[in-house]
Amino acid sequence: MRFTRIAAERRIDKQSLHTRACENSFTAAALKYSKATHQALKKLRAILLLVLACLLPALVTAQDIDSIETELRAEIRVEITSGPNKGLARFIPATVLSQGEVVYYTLRIRNPSSEFLREVTVVQRIPVNTVYVENSASGPDTEITFSADGGQSFAPAEQLKQMGTDGVERIIRPEQYTHIRWRMRHALAPGAVALARFRAVFQ
Repeated sequence: MRFTRIAAERRIDKQSLHTRACENSFTAAALKYSKATHQALKKLRAILLLVLACLLPALVTAQDIDSIETELRAEIRVEITSGPNKGLARFIPATVLSQGEVVYYTLRIRNPSSEFLREVTVVQRIPVNTVYVENSASGPDTEITFSADGGQSFAPAEQLKQMGTDGVERIIRPEQYTHIRWRMRHALAPGAVALARFRAVFQ
């Protein structure tokens, strides 16, 4: 009985040694894996920081509406009928309008930040009760496009088309425009102001 007990205890000791050896091997492997993972994460973090540093200037854009300030001014053109400036014209705020009168709109675009804003894009809805005057939109070195579907899609005037009920595709008329979009080709400097203009007829 004693011999059997000693043999059993030896087997248990051997199993314990084997178990501890496995645990030590597992712990060493885990530490090695953890160290390798930590080093890999450090390298990945360094690479990401470098990429972000390179991309940072390009990410400073005016896509966020909070990045820019806009103000729309409406004026009408009035001829001077007397005095030394007779025959000339001046612009006054469009407070009272008559049907068929042309309204001159100026969209003031300002960069209030301390950064150069790239890819500045501004969308302006055609004011209610007015119809856009063809070829009247202008802006400082801008790409101008139009929308006839409530601002969902934009295209240059000559490419803005729709399918008729007869299955024929036709160019959309200016009086059907709902929005105008200006996209600046150059960056807008800190504190700088750009002026975009268009005309519309009051209905």
